[in-house]
Amino acid sequence: MAEDNKYVYLSGRIENLRYEEAARDRDYATGILNEHGWKTLSPMRGCAPGDASATLIGGVVRPFTAAAMVARDIGDIEICRAVLVLTGSIPSFGTVCEWAIAAHEYHKPVVVVDPDHVSRNHPWMQYFSCEFFDTLDEALEYIVVVLGYE
Repeated sequence: MAEDNKYVYLSGRIENLRYEEAARDRDYATGILNEHGWKTLSPMRGCAPGDASATLIGGVVRPFTAAAMVARDIGDIEICRAVLVLTGSIPSFGTVCEWAIAAHEYHKPVVVVDPDHVSRNHPWMQYFSCEFFDTLDEALEYIVVVLGYE
């Protein structure tokens, strides 16, 4: 991995949320990380509401097949320096899959926002995680300072 790789994959619950709910923390994290020279990759990109060619998969508008979506997200995880789990206190099939693939397959640090201490108390999630934080701001600071080598 190149030293200049400052990409973060924004994992977290999407299913059964309105687009705005699923995008809110991703948009906030992107703004903060961009201020510090990071770029983000989000599983929500290309899924804006109102896209007539889209289908509904997992509660969010998806303009492509499930296989294409998963392949793209795995490719994104592979090229990122780290994965940020925005919703570690709320179980989600897709999030857990991204989390495990990032840590086990690609040996990426997985930084988890878990204010309710749900995932940090589970042995599998402990094993697959780099750090847990109570707030998104704490997780972003960790990424910028520790993973960004600042």
